[in-house]
Parts: sequence; structure tokens; C-alpha cells
Amino acid sequence: MTERVVPLDEKILLFVALRQFVLGVPVHQRAHRLGGAHALVHNSVHGLNDGHFHLILGGKFQRGGQGVHTLNHHAHLLHGLRSTAAKARPFVPDGQIIVDVAKGIEKDTLFTMTEILADELGKEGGPKGVRLVALSGPTHAEEVAIDLPTTIVSASKDMEAARFVQTVFTNNVMRVYTNEDIKGVELSGAMKNVIALGVGISTGLGYGDNARAALITRGIAELARLGVAMGCNVHTFAGLAGIGDLIVTATSMHS
Repeated sequence: MTERVVPLDEKILLFVALRQFVLGVPVHQRAHRLGGAHALVHNSVHGLNDGHFHLILGGKFQRGGQGVHTLNHHAHLLHGLRSTAAKARPFVPDGQIIVDVAKGIEKDTLFTMTEILADELGKEGGPKGVRLVALSGPTHAEEVAIDLPTTIVSASKDMEAARFVQTVFTNNVMRVYTNEDIKGVELSGAMKNVIALGVGISTGLGYGDNARAALITRGIAELARLGVAMGCNVHTFAGLAGIGDLIVTATSMHS
């Protein structure tokens, strides 16, 4: 396996909420790009807990992570997104692009993930003009990690930011599409799990392929009606972030 060095234009900040703690990780110097699917950032870094560790970043980058922050959150700590953003708020520069890959809806506010970020980072002492992007779609990590062909959506009201993220993540096995309907993309990513649970129950009861197909198609129809009522673009639900993500979640052995 050969190793190539991909210089970073600027440092990347990773904010990761995992299990019982939150880390804010500044990544400096350079990224080592391996012949396989993983980019290894091999630096000693300081988290908010002043710990030293190394990071493995899934995926291959054709460009350095100039001005991009990524936020990743454990599914069982959805509420941790707000606290992570609060810890990061004093350190995020004005005009920063932040990419969120979490999926869900906040219980009390019914905010999507980027709406939580906008709310928390917009408080006193926070950065001005933050550019929020949601990265979502049918992307099981088990397949992305071994370079199987994958597509995903970079969604933002700021299409310049969405296209920048598209360029960063696109490579010969990952194709990134853009969509300005960030609300529809995030709603799809959250609600498809409810439909997929129904499909799993149906399968467990032995109801077969017909019932599975009915739940998936009627489920996406209901999701599209909900999205349109919330001001989303109906076409989003017929795309990768909608029916695409629902199919992979409702039918895959990885789900």
C-alpha cells in the first residue's frame, strides 16, 4: 500500500460527540492519504479534555479541508449536538463552513441538526455568517470504508458552500450531488428511520416482500406530503436523500 501526502490548505476542526464525552479536535499540519479508503491524520491533537490521540477519517479527499469544520455525533447522544456546539462556539471563526452529518430532530424544539447549530452558534459570543451544510444520503459506512461506489447529497441554502463541500468529498468512488433544500434533506434523514423500523417489524412478522414494498412506497409518500407542508421541495423526497436513503435503511443487512 503506497502513501501519499495531501497538504491541508488550512487546519480542520473536528467536533465529535462520542458516548459520554465531547471532544473538540484541531487537526494541523498534513493528512496522509492511503491507497485504500481511509485518510489518516497522524498528529497528536488536543481535545477539550486535553487528551492526545490519533484520528482515522473515513473517505478520501481530493482537496485539503480548507475552512471546513465537520460535526459528527453518536446516534444515542442526539442531544449532545447542542452541547457540542456550545463548547465550540467561542472557537469557530466568522464565515466558517460547518458540515453536519448527524440525523435527527430535537425533541423539544423540533429543530433539524443544522437548525440546532444555527441557534446555538448564533448566541452571544458566537461567530457571524456561519455557512451550514448537511451531508446526507444512502452511505453505509461498511461500504464506504472499502471503496464501494456511493452517492451522497451536500445540502445548503448557501450553494457556494454546498459546491465547495461537494468538491472536497468527491472522488472516483464517491459522487456528491448538491441540493439547496436543506430542510427536506434533513427531514428525510430523520424520518426514514421511522419507516425503516416499520419495515423491520413487518419482515420479522414474516409479511414478505409485498408488505415491505408497500411500507417503503407509502412511507415516502407520507414523508413527501409532510415535507411539502413544511415548505420543502417535493423532488427532494424522490432523490438520494429521500427514497434513496430510505431504501438502503429499510432493506440493507447493515441497518
